Amino acid sequence: MTRHADALREELEQRKKAGLPVYEQQRYANCGRPLCHRCRNGEKPHGPYRYQGWYKNGNLTWVYLGKVPVETSK
Repeated sequence: MTRHADALREELEQRKKAGLPVYEQQRYANCGRPLCHRCRNGEKPHGPYRYQGWYKNGNLTWVYLGKVPVETSK
């Protein structure tokens, strides 16, 4: 992870602790690899991936939090 990403994650944690608004989003994405069977066949893209964001200087800043775990039923 880069220093920039680490700084954004730290800022996100500080906002949460301060009770400031944080938005959450799940996204799907195509990887773009030519041999990927999911993307090539038009199937559901990869994901979902979790993001959390906030407004910073009038722009929405998003931080990638990782892949959403798959819920298993027992």
